[in-house]
Amino acid sequence: MLTQRVPWYGHLPNRKRHRGVSLVDFLLYLTLAAVVAAGAVLAYNNIDNRQKRLATSQMVNEIYAAVSDLHRGGASYGTGSLVATLDAAKMIPSKGRRTALDEGNTVISINTPFGDNVLVTGAGNTFTIEIEEMTEANCLDLVTNYADQDAAESSLSGITIGGATLTMPATVADISGACDDSDDVVLTFR
Repeated sequence: MLTQRVPWYGHLPNRKRHRGVSLVDFLLYLTLAAVVAAGAVLAYNNIDNRQKRLATSQMVNEIYAAVSDLHRGGASYGTGSLVATLDAAKMIPSKGRRTALDEGNTVISINTPFGDNVLVTGAGNTFTIEIEEMTEANCLDLVTNYADQDAAESSLSGITIGGATLTMPATVADISGACDDSDDVVLTFR
């Protein structure tokens, strides 16, 4: 007599076959991936903006040092733009130097890493570094470097933000109250 052999797996309880990821699971994974990606982009932007703010502060310091070196021993910084003088001496920070053509003439300008225009102007015994249309965060980051410092500590003799001249030495509270989006920031050095 022949007996029918039952395969060994035939005695196992019936189990449903898992055929893959359901649509709900897929949507959950997709949502999680989007949240992680958004967090990574936000972190990158914060780091990038911080690096640009540091580069802006460094640029202001380099411009200050360059103008001071060029006029060491001189009685006056002269009047008018000092950008051409800095360019001729090759003392414009390389990351800030921009070249453009205007009606066939080469125009040299200085820009922050955020693209804000920087003006350097002599005014007799002082000179100014003006950054046009800074954001509030960038203004706070730059100008608070000079908070509570008198002219002897920083060679800074004045701060003007959005047309308002701050009393020196300026406090963090003064600076915070003055900085606003799209303000011009003028630092006057002696």
